Amino acid sequence: MTLRDKAEIIAASAILPLALTLFSGSRTLRWVRATPRRATPSPTPVELARAVDQVLARGPWLWRYSCLRRAVIVTALLRRSGHDAEVILGVRRAADGSLQAHAWIRCEGIEPFLEAPPAEPFVELMSAGKGR
Repeated sequence: MTLRDKAEIIAASAILPLALTLFSGSRTLRWVRATPRRATPSPTPVELARAVDQVLARGPWLWRYSCLRRAVIVTALLRRSGHDAEVILGVRRAADGSLQAHAWIRCEGIEPFLEAPPAEPFVELMSAGKGR
């Protein structure tokens, strides 16, 4: 992975969680959909996701790991690399009756992409990131 790749990963990991906090989720996801493609080769999807996970695991407060932050950042980087990726938002009822939400990635028809499927499935509420 080149220094430029690392810089893009760190920049996306810094900017996109801030955008999710300052702007609406739909506006942030529109920006993700408009992410320009790279002209040069990029890291593999697994390398991208692993690097984002490392950055978010070390991040404080706003930049700490969450499924939504991870999905938005990795989706933007995947789209930048030329992959057809989108953020999926879903919900399910827990055994105690509480509502649980989760965000994951669908890429090239595979979902969840770069994570293990949940034991109990989530009901998809919306797909946020398709287009282009």
